[in-house]
Amino acid sequence: MSYYYQDLRTYLTIQVSAICPSNGVSISDWSNTASWTFVPQASANSSQITAAQSYLNTFDMVSYQAMIDANTARILTSTNDSNVIDLRSRLVSANSSQIDTWLTNNVTTLAQARTVLGAIVKYFITEDFS
Repeated sequence: MSYYYQDLRTYLTIQVSAICPSNGVSISDWSNTASWTFVPQASANSSQITAAQSYLNTFDMVSYQAMIDANTARILTSTNDSNVIDLRSRLVSANSSQIDTWLTNNVTTLAQARTVLGAIVKYFITEDFS
């Protein structure tokens, strides 16, 4: 299963939490990984804390960007369904005002909102837009 990460902080939080129980990542200077920190949970031991901080300090931004580029390309081309391709194209090019307008016009009940949100989350986790 592949995952698509919206932003670097989310990606780092997930990766650090796999190494050490933690409560999130802080990025002071995006260009200086030595300034990146995390908040370990009380259950974390010293070796977990050291390993997680080492991961942050040596994070390879070039590899991360290559992964994002590859995932984006795969997601945008993973189906031949013209409706899905059209929807992806519209979502990628839409601005926040267009998205707000579409939601206002098409999502009028909580049940519809749940359905739309569920489809989006399912798609980005499993790449299945059915």
